[in-house]
Amino acid sequence: MKRPANAAHLSTENPRPFKTTRTLNLTEYFSDAQFEVPWLEIPEVVKDSREDADDEPGWIIGTVSMMWPNVRDPKIMIQDSLEKQLEIKLTKSSAKLLDLGFKDTIKISLQHAQVESRRGASSSSKLPFLLSFPGNITVMYVLKHGNSDLDGTVIDTLKREDQLQEDWYGTPAPLSVNGDMDVDLKVLRSQAASPASGPTRALSDAPSSPLDGSFPTSPVPKLSRTNCLTSPSTPAPITPSPNEASQVREASSPLPPRPERVADGVFLSETIPPDFHEEDRRPTSKRAEDAQPNVKGRQPLNGTDLNQKPNGVESTRHPEAKKEKKKKSKKSRYKEGNQKPASPAPPPPPQRNPALDMEPGLKTPMSIYPDLASVRVGWHSVIGVVVTDFQPQVGKGGNPFVTLELVDPSNISDRPLKVTCFTNKHDIFLPPARKNHIVLVRGIKVSEWRGNLNGAVYADRMKWVAFDPSTGRFYHAELGGISKSDADLGPNFDPFYMPVDAEIDYFVKLGQWWRAYTEDDQRPVVVCQPSTPREHKLIGEMDSNQFFDATVEIVRNDHNRDVQQYCLLISDYSPHPQLHSAGYMGQYAIQCLTDRLPKEDLAAMDAGTYWSVKNVRLKYGRIGTLECDFYDVKLKQLSEESASVNARLAELLKRKQDYLTMCPHEDPSKTPDSGLAIVSALKEHGCYDIIAELAYSCNDVDKCTDLYVTDYSRNPTPSFIPDRVYKKISDRPIFVIGVFGDRHIVRDLDPDSTYLFKDVKVVRNEFGKIKGKINYADKNIIKVSKRSNQESVISALKALEQRKDRLYASQPIPTMGNDTSSSLRHRHVDQETTTGGIRAVRASGKCPNKFRIRARIVDYHPFELFDFSAQRCKKCKKEISIKLRACVDCDDVSRSLSEWYFRFFLRLKDENGDHLVISVCDEAKDFLGGLNPSDLRADAASLKTLTDRLKKICKPVIDYHDGVEEQPGLESPLLDICIKSWPITVEEVPKRAYAVTGCEIVV
Repeated sequence: MKRPANAAHLSTENPRPFKTTRTLNLTEYFSDAQFEVPWLEIPEVVKDSREDADDEPGWIIGTVSMMWPNVRDPKIMIQDSLEKQLEIKLTKSSAKLLDLGFKDTIKISLQHAQVESRRGASSSSKLPFLLSFPGNITVMYVLKHGNSDLDGTVIDTLKREDQLQEDWYGTPAPLSVNGDMDVDLKVLRSQAASPASGPTRALSDAPSSPLDGSFPTSPVPKLSRTNCLTSPSTPAPITPSPNEASQVREASSPLPPRPERVADGVFLSETIPPDFHEEDRRPTSKRAEDAQPNVKGRQPLNGTDLNQKPNGVESTRHPEAKKEKKKKSKKSRYKEGNQKPASPAPPPPPQRNPALDMEPGLKTPMSIYPDLASVRVGWHSVIGVVVTDFQPQVGKGGNPFVTLELVDPSNISDRPLKVTCFTNKHDIFLPPARKNHIVLVRGIKVSEWRGNLNGAVYADRMKWVAFDPSTGRFYHAELGGISKSDADLGPNFDPFYMPVDAEIDYFVKLGQWWRAYTEDDQRPVVVCQPSTPREHKLIGEMDSNQFFDATVEIVRNDHNRDVQQYCLLISDYSPHPQLHSAGYMGQYAIQCLTDRLPKEDLAAMDAGTYWSVKNVRLKYGRIGTLECDFYDVKLKQLSEESASVNARLAELLKRKQDYLTMCPHEDPSKTPDSGLAIVSALKEHGCYDIIAELAYSCNDVDKCTDLYVTDYSRNPTPSFIPDRVYKKISDRPIFVIGVFGDRHIVRDLDPDSTYLFKDVKVVRNEFGKIKGKINYADKNIIKVSKRSNQESVISALKALEQRKDRLYASQPIPTMGNDTSSSLRHRHVDQETTTGGIRAVRASGKCPNKFRIRARIVDYHPFELFDFSAQRCKKCKKEISIKLRACVDCDDVSRSLSEWYFRFFLRLKDENGDHLVISVCDEAKDFLGGLNPSDLRADAASLKTLTDRLKKICKPVIDYHDGVEEQPGLESPLLDICIKSWPITVEEVPKRAYAVTGCEIVV
């Protein structure tokens, strides 16, 4: 036989020191490293052992990773330190006797093993063969998971069967003190003292298996000291072996006196022998016939006298019990009656409940439930005991939620794990937060919050089941007629989880542990530690998504009645580096939009008032700017006189004084009472709200968009206007406002429309001219009209119109030639020219309508002419991306549903200088002289035709877009053009759209 590599050092004189395990104690055999077989050499070793039956093949070691005990052919899967897996097949009887468990580390003898090829899918972690034990198997527990008392125990299924059938001197199991067998020792003594009433049942007639289902644990049988057997006298002569004779002699030796037992297993008046529950430990014999496994003693049946031998022979033990008691005199009885009873001996210390030693955590084939102390940041499923009652509440978004505080043996001395569960609609879909109940929750996201780990689970991932230890049943919520589909997660999803057997067993064990823990007088008190209190901080020191308390001053309070929202500008006079320097007070003030504060608090939040704000945080708004969140704050107004007793308010006033010393021009007390100003009154270092028309917008530098606005009033220090922009503003007085960070908002502004520009900070640029700076464009640029419900806005608009009329009355209306171009003709020859031009078109109360105006093309969109055509689906009319070439929604695999169409826009400017944007989409083919739409990026001929025809009506604009000219020089020809209007809705706001109609470029 080929030996393992680690056995090569054996002596050559005796190459086989041990023939079989029958000549060797099994414990010594399994502890000998020379017999360990590497897993890859198992087939060869087993094959050689069959050829030489006397040779011992050796043993293997592994950890049980999977088990199939209840199938027709039971089997287990063991794993080595290299995570290689080996499948082992057993018989049903062997599987029951071994009683293996998950995570048990065992050694298996290869004696009687057979190697078979493994079926199923191949895997790099599984060996290509398996071991089968059709007969007996010998196993040693190296590390019994959950029961360290069995470590080192050897189980031989064949020896166990032989021992139970041959050894009639089997030792009965010791009596249990804790009530496993409730036997009164006084009754047993009385039975031993009285004559036997009849032949008792011999121990050899007892069942062949022990009552407690135990198995032999060592090669030498052990006898309990409670066994009182003598050698038989009546049966036929039996010649016992030397080992059996020594066992009988020791069993016949007298034992120490038994303790008296009273109710509930408490012993009094006598001392319990220290070895009362111990078994005899005899030295292991080296002879083969003595190398037999121990057999645990059988429990005596009810009515069996321990002082009787089989065949009815009485035991000579306790001979004094047979003596008749002498009759006591009256004097003796009188003295005994008057004597005080002796004080009982103190009871022994209470024994520790085994349930307290429960090992937390569970691993099933489908899930892993870690002990709560080992939970880290990530996704987990947990099982724990609820230690605090908690009623469901409603969150900020209107969704119900509940908080669970869970413990298990691992975190009982630490803080409980806090898990918050959210659902969409009904709180019955939430797990119950009932004290002393056990809850399983799956799909928890654990994150760190204020130095502690907290879990959160949401409706789309949550699965739960609860267990009541008092009834021993798991349960879900009673829906009360509500359908499971009302969870808003589809008809086939609900948050209720059905546990498997392993999880239910864990519920029971956890409930027993919690019951034992709550009944233990020495247990530590479970303290649910509150969250770390919020700290009072300065706004300039905080990052986003951190809650804190602050003391602030209300700098401004603006109410936007259109959306019923309040815009607060607050400051604690600490600069925040992530705030932009533009705007009022720059980095020293931060904005807050809110519509949830109480009305009485909002009414009292005037500029210059001081407030204590709790539970505030910083966040990034939808445009990426930093702002304050006042969602669930607690407010308290402070008076300036209380600074003598309020240290935080005193510090705020000191910081404010330092700021005003550094920036005296931004003293809030010096701002005018009127909220609106005109351009002619603007001064450097001021911050104003103005109403003006948007004349032009362009991107001059990176991260800044310049708006050229006018309210038709001239400032003594006018803004700097580039030459390329000067021609576009028609000699109107212009004020330049630079917008930072919100350029996507500025691109959607309509020229010649009137806007309210808020918090415009006036500064000087590098040319010595004044210029405005504005931040938060989406909040501080608001379109206004005469239909506004604010009187100040209406009066400002009337004043703007009066200044505009005076300006145009004092100078001629700019004209660019009165002759219209003949390059464009229209079919509506009977349509009269609209008096007033574009301004009359906008002011028309009839919609839809048609108009005929005289105007020039000053710009077009898209910027490049080859983008004037686009692709769309004929079926759903959706635009198709140029990268796809086909409609994905309609599954247009053959590209038969795609078509090209013209889509571009023109900006018109009339003789009065008013602008209007019109679309050229529906009638684009007729407008371009019958040109068919196509892919202009690929069709160079069509692109050239389009360019030549458009140059007839807007050649200067095309040259400017193509880079031929740095700025438009010559104006485009004046066109007699017809347009139409129709109503549309944009973001629930009614608007009008304009398009060209009935016009055609003359080819």
